[in-house]
Amino acid sequence: MTTQLNSIKTLTSSNYKKWKQDFEIVLGLTDLDFALIEQKPAEPPTTSTADEKAKYEKMDEGAIQDNGNAKDFLSVIGQKFLEYNKAEIGSLIDSLSTIKYDLAGSVRDHIMKLVNIAIKLNNLGVIITDDFLVHQFLKFLPEQFNQLKIAYNSQKDKWSVDEIITVCVVEEGRIQQEKVEGIVNFVNLSRLADYPSYKRKGGPKFHK
Repeated sequence: MTTQLNSIKTLTSSNYKKWKQDFEIVLGLTDLDFALIEQKPAEPPTTSTADEKAKYEKMDEGAIQDNGNAKDFLSVIGQKFLEYNKAEIGSLIDSLSTIKYDLAGSVRDHIMKLVNIAIKLNNLGVIITDDFLVHQFLKFLPEQFNQLKIAYNSQKDKWSVDEIITVCVVEEGRIQQEKVEGIVNFVNLSRLADYPSYKRKGGPKFHK
């Protein structure tokens, strides 16, 4: 039984559904799920015999004081995580709908951040499709990526998440290269402007 219990991952804010499923499976395999699948027996009436009352009291010795029984205990846990999950879902959706790429850091890291948010939402029961993710990626890219947006909108085929990562990384490289070339050209023009005019035109001019 220890091995089976160790196979259950620790309960966290994002894995309640999987944790509960694994927990119930282990209890079922070890025949320890009786308290979860059967209702708590009613208390014996006052007319019951001493033996019947003693049997009930012995059966009830291990009950959870705060909640009465195991089923109620799991129900309370489920309710708490349901409330937490609603708040977390709202926060994740807000992030997915507002995070923009501002050219700080790599575009790959930005996309993977949104992918991780989508994975968390999927685990919480909110399904985020690849098509929606790609739409969000393109929607919040800065104007430097306008050529990429135009290219995407002009074709019939949709891009997968892997494809949008590849295309964005290539486009990021092009943008960075143009930026470097622009800086080099600016520096060269500045140097040329500071250079004496007679040296730029083949030598000094002498007036008669």
